Amino acid sequence: MRIPDPVRNELIERVFRIADDEGYMLNNRVENTRFMDRLVADPEVGGVLLRFMEEEKVRTYIKDGILNQYTKSKRTVTKEGLRAAICDFYNEDCALIGQKNDVYVFRMTQTGKTLVVATGTFVKWETALRKVLLHIGATPLLQGLEMKKMLVILTGGVPLPAGDEEILQRSLLQIGVDVLVL
Repeated sequence: MRIPDPVRNELIERVFRIADDEGYMLNNRVENTRFMDRLVADPEVGGVLLRFMEEEKVRTYIKDGILNQYTKSKRTVTKEGLRAAICDFYNEDCALIGQKNDVYVFRMTQTGKTLVVATGTFVKWETALRKVLLHIGATPLLQGLEMKKMLVILTGGVPLPAGDEEILQRSLLQIGVDVLVL
């Protein structure tokens, strides 16, 4: 049976609110499993879904139908929002000159440097770093340019655990990668 749009929209709102309150984007796998267990047992989430589907499909629906949408919405930053945040970070204007998936290439206006940026989450910052490095290696036009590298960590407004942001910034600065947390 199809979930009526008003019911689906209310479920999405409720799960998004709970995920915001609990800092879902910063959970590890064990915490995510417990979070999912609570949502499935919640009469206003799992209980509602049971009216429209079999019990074994409830967990999958919450994960694939709602939480993936939540994560995507929190990880999304507009190109202009990203450009503005980078300009603020470097106190210099910049222009977007290229993009491929989550990797952006900017030209810094005053210094003329090229900036290669990838967006990602704190939990998967290594993936964002890999994207930057592979993009540079696979793009012949970037070879030999005076370049800066940056990771933009999207937290969805949830603060990182105490000290983690500073440690990540300090560590990546050792290899010439700036970190901006949004």
